Amino acid sequence: MDEMDFTFKALDELCDSLREVAADFAYLILYDRTNQHRDVSLGRFDANREMLRHRLMRQDPEVDWSDEALDHEAAERACDWVRRTAMRNTFGDRRRRFRVRIYGPKGVQTLASGQFVCTWHGDLDEVDDEALHVAPAEPALPRMPQAQFDGVEDSMTGPGMRALGEYYTQWGNLMLGSFGQLQSLHIQAADRTQRELVDAREQIERLVAALMEVRFEHSKALLDDDRAVREQALRAQLVRESVSQLGDAAKLMLLSKGLTPQMMEVVHMLGSSDELMAALSDPGVRALMSDPKHLSQLAGLLKGFAAQHQQMLAMAQPPQVDGPTEPQPG
Repeated sequence: MDEMDFTFKALDELCDSLREVAADFAYLILYDRTNQHRDVSLGRFDANREMLRHRLMRQDPEVDWSDEALDHEAAERACDWVRRTAMRNTFGDRRRRFRVRIYGPKGVQTLASGQFVCTWHGDLDEVDDEALHVAPAEPALPRMPQAQFDGVEDSMTGPGMRALGEYYTQWGNLMLGSFGQLQSLHIQAADRTQRELVDAREQIERLVAALMEVRFEHSKALLDDDRAVREQALRAQLVRESVSQLGDAAKLMLLSKGLTPQMMEVVHMLGSSDELMAALSDPGVRALMSDPKHLSQLAGLLKGFAAQHQQMLAMAQPPQVDGPTEPQPG
């Protein structure tokens, strides 16, 4: 079947109308309008953008198809489908008339409608001009024609086969449309699952990153606390060592000045009381202590206070009993 053998009338105008409503175009239905009293549905073309995008991406993955480009591509493919279907149904006949109805989503609105004619020129016999000038033959006597029944069978079989073919075409188009819708649903579900999987993977990565950051901050805080504790312990140890070294140095200094350990202990005890050091620093007290007599009295006074303190401690302690006392007989 050669496309050059077919001519169309009003098909280009119909395709222009389809391109104008390509953005809202959902599907179209092609009818055979040759018999004006009955429209025969030849098929339906669905402009499924998702399935079309999937097919185009498989052909050329590097091309990013926009919505406007998809609408234009769907309109062009619909026009090509209408042209090929009309050629296939006109093949063998001289001329057939077709009707196209273009619908929006869910068939709520009819966007455009129109008719066109397809003519087939491949079956025309060329007539020889010489055959028109053959001398007429002598008239024959009339006779009864013989009955011919071959044409009857062909005439009854042709319309039936054509109707059967049309029904098979309608059934095939319905099946292809249903298969296309199922494939579109499958592609949409697969794409949605893929997007959800990518989103879930990104959420897991963000959660892992947050956990790692929290663990890092916790470890850093523990290291800082441990470092602070070690530094504090080191400073305390250095202070103790310094105090010990200063005490040893003070002892050495006092021993170098002729002080005995007992005197050093007394000096340490006197220096531990601020009030006593203030009293000893008083000029009047120093004047009294410069007299040996007063020092003797101070020594006796301190001894008396020490004895009284021992007696008070002894009186404050409860009496100790060695064992249970037995009652005396009367």
